[in-house]
Amino acid sequence: MMPLTLGIAAVEQEDFYPFGKQTFFFEDMVRSSLDLAIDLFFFSPLAWKIECKQIDGFVYRDNAWIKISAPFPGIIYDRAFTKSSEGKRKLQEFRNYMKKGKVPFLNPVDLAELLNNKVEFHKFLIDNGLPTLNAYPARISISTRFQNAMERGKEFFLKPTYGTGGFGIFNITKQQGNYLLINHTSTKTITFRSINELFSYISGILDLEEYFIQEKADLSFISNSPFDIRVIVQNSGIKDYRISGSGVRVGLEKSLVSNLNSGGTAMPVEYLADYYLQHFSRDISLEINRIYDICLECSVLLHNEFGNFLEIGYDILLTNDLGPIIIEGNPKPSRWIFNMIADNYKDNLGMEKKYRGLRVETVRAPVLFTAKNYRNF
Repeated sequence: MMPLTLGIAAVEQEDFYPFGKQTFFFEDMVRSSLDLAIDLFFFSPLAWKIECKQIDGFVYRDNAWIKISAPFPGIIYDRAFTKSSEGKRKLQEFRNYMKKGKVPFLNPVDLAELLNNKVEFHKFLIDNGLPTLNAYPARISISTRFQNAMERGKEFFLKPTYGTGGFGIFNITKQQGNYLLINHTSTKTITFRSINELFSYISGILDLEEYFIQEKADLSFISNSPFDIRVIVQNSGIKDYRISGSGVRVGLEKSLVSNLNSGGTAMPVEYLADYYLQHFSRDISLEINRIYDICLECSVLLHNEFGNFLEIGYDILLTNDLGPIIIEGNPKPSRWIFNMIADNYKDNLGMEKKYRGLRVETVRAPVLFTAKNYRNF
């Protein structure tokens, strides 16, 4: 029987040869799945050309990355990111062509597109009765309704529709009769005398077609720092969705976001127990069960619409008024949170072992999923 090959699509980077920080993830993937008898071939979709039968890429053997040319893989695990406009165009062309040719992706292309479009994903959540916040395209949000909400003291986020890592986010608020625009990245604040002046400025520096506005939730904070809960749901077979792991991401003090890429730290969800008892007089374990139920329910609903898929990383906010809500679903979740938690528990062998183990299991999952679903492919 011909060996099965899983193609991992990723964009080459200058740092951490050959795929940037994902290189460590990919090396762990190879090491953790040697017993599954599936060849792993890593390639850049930016090097792909329509109808190419052979493509240059890499294999990882004996602790070294080796360049090879190989037949184009018939199954794809999409881990490709790029910030350049040309790169994004090429990635979209690649995905569209593969989708048209019915080449299987571990996370279907249509599912990934929904999750990446934050406005459409929030609409999906609301349509299915799952707890979240309304999100509106920025171009239609300059309205009397929005202005009235500002007058009532509501605060809003202005976010990129396809943003990642907490970048490009602004906070819009009103204080003492003035409208404030706060840039998350630089923490710079600009003051405006009217909402029209504010949106005139925004329209001049941003393409509002690529942004959406979302009401700011009444969030819980830890020592003036925002936090959220990352929950990874993975599928070990066919519609066998399970919680693979979770952790709390805590942002910098007075930051707008809790992303690890923005300087945040990570800790186990159990860390919230004392905090939750003090502020809400409730057992955190009950809330954690509710969070897991929401994530699994969402995964089944997505399965019913898009078919079998590998994984989603859900970002959950704990709000003071609405309870736990889904704020994002990431089709390419990082596993680095488990390493960060384990590093914080080097003096506790039990906790360190638990989170090192979670990383190994979540890294192995894509290859295990491939073996169970495509062995006779």
